[in-house]
Amino acid sequence: MQDAQRLSRRSFLRLSATATAGLAMAACVAPVAPAAQPAQAPAANAEEAKKWLTGKVAADTVGDFKIMSWEDEGEMRKFLLHIDQFFQSFYPGMKSEIEWGIPWDEYWTKLSTLMAAGTPPDLAWQHQSRGKVFPAKGWSVELTDYISAYPPDGWPDDWWDASVSTMSYESKVYGLPYDWATNGIYVNRSIMDPILEYPVADDWTFDDLTQAAIAATGEIDGQPTWGIALSLGADHIWRFAKSFGGDFFDEGLTASKLNDPKTLEAFQWAWDLRWKHKAMPTPEDEQAMGVTGEFTFVSGRVAMRRGLNDVAFRYDEAIGDSFPWGVYPMPTGPGGRYAFGGNSGWFIPTGSRYPDMAYEMMRYVLSNPELLPTTGTLGSSFVGRKSFVDWGVPKGELGEAIPNYKHVFVDLPAEGQTVFPWWPGYQEWEQLWLKWTDPIFIEGQPNVEEALLGLHEETNQFLAGTL
Repeated sequence: MQDAQRLSRRSFLRLSATATAGLAMAACVAPVAPAAQPAQAPAANAEEAKKWLTGKVAADTVGDFKIMSWEDEGEMRKFLLHIDQFFQSFYPGMKSEIEWGIPWDEYWTKLSTLMAAGTPPDLAWQHQSRGKVFPAKGWSVELTDYISAYPPDGWPDDWWDASVSTMSYESKVYGLPYDWATNGIYVNRSIMDPILEYPVADDWTFDDLTQAAIAATGEIDGQPTWGIALSLGADHIWRFAKSFGGDFFDEGLTASKLNDPKTLEAFQWAWDLRWKHKAMPTPEDEQAMGVTGEFTFVSGRVAMRRGLNDVAFRYDEAIGDSFPWGVYPMPTGPGGRYAFGGNSGWFIPTGSRYPDMAYEMMRYVLSNPELLPTTGTLGSSFVGRKSFVDWGVPKGELGEAIPNYKHVFVDLPAEGQTVFPWWPGYQEWEQLWLKWTDPIFIEGQPNVEEALLGLHEETNQFLAGTL
C-alpha cells in the first residue's frame, strides 16, 4: 500500500479496477445496489477479529444489513470496497444492502420518515448540518460506551477535533467523521492565467477576486463564460460574512447579528457578482450549460469555482485534457480567511437491528490504518484521522500540475477551523433563510438590505421562541 502514495489517482484506479469489478459503472444502474465485489477476501484470523470486533455479535450471524447514503458513485467507490471487505472478513453470512445516490433533500425526508416509522437503516450517512439535530430528537445512538470500551484506532489524539465536534451533541459523540473537508477556488487556467499570475498570493482579497471574475466574464467561441461560481447557502454566505468582519449570530445563539453592516456588505458582494456584474451564472444559466452545481466547472465555461478538496479527483476524471486547471486559496478579508468546510460521518440510527455490528464496521472502515490510505487516494479525501492527510493530496501527474494543492487545502484551512454554528433548530431556521434570500440571490430582486433586515428580525423572533 505504501506504493499507492506515489501513484497518480488515475494509475491507482487502473490498479484497483479488478478489485472493484466494474464499480465505476455503477452510477449507471439503479441507486439501490450491493456493495462492491472485490476479489474474495480471506476470512479474518482470530487476532484480526479480536482487534476490530466487540465480541458481541456471533460470526455466523445471517441477515441483511441496510445502509443509506446521499453520496454518488464517485464518493461511494472507496466505501463500498471497504464495507464489502468487512462483511466478507467477519460476517460472511450477512448481505449488505446499500442505497446510495439518493438526492440530497430526498435523503433527509426519507431517512426521517423511516426513523419515525421505526424502520431505520442499520447505519446511515450523517452530515454536519444534522449532526446535532438527530441526537436532539433521540434518533442517534450515543457512542460513549462503545468508544470507551473499543476506541477507534488513534482515538482521540489523531482525530480532527473540528470533525469530531460536528458529530457530537452536548459533549457526547454520536457519529464518527469520515473526512475533514476544506474549501479552495478551482480555476480554469486557460482563462485565468492571462488575468492573474499562477499561483495567486495567500493574501489575495475579495476585491481581487471580484476584479478577476469580472475580467474573466465574456465569451469563448460564441458561448458565454462566467468568472466565478459560488454556493449561496447559509453556511457559505456565513463564511463570506465572517471574512468581511460580520456574523450571523451571537456566541450563545441567542440573538441575530444579521444587521451588522459588515454582514450586509458580504450579502451585497455576493448579489453584485451575480446580478450587477453578471460574473456568476444563474440557475437558469447552469441548466442551459447542461451541468449544475460543482460540475459547472468541468464545462470549461466557468473560470473559477469554490469547491471542496475531495472534488479534485472527479474534476480530473471529467476534465481530462480539455483544459489545464489549478487552485487558488480562499480570499481573505478584514475578518480573516474562512477556508474550513466541515465534514460528514456515519451514525447508528436509533432502532438499528445491528447496532454492535454497525459500530464495528464504523470503527473498522473509518479508523483502520490499513484501509485509510486507499480511502484517501481513491477519494482525494482527507480522512477523519489527521496523520493520514497526505494520502488525500494528489500525486503523480496531477500533483505536479497543481503543486500548491496541499497549501491551499491543508495548510491554510488548518490555521482556523471555525465552522458554521449548526444547532438542533437549524432546519427550521433554514426555512426563514430561504424565505428571505431566495428572492435576492436566486430571483435577483435588488432589495438586499431590506431582505437582510427582515431575516434579522424573524431570526431574533425564532431564537426567542416567539415566531
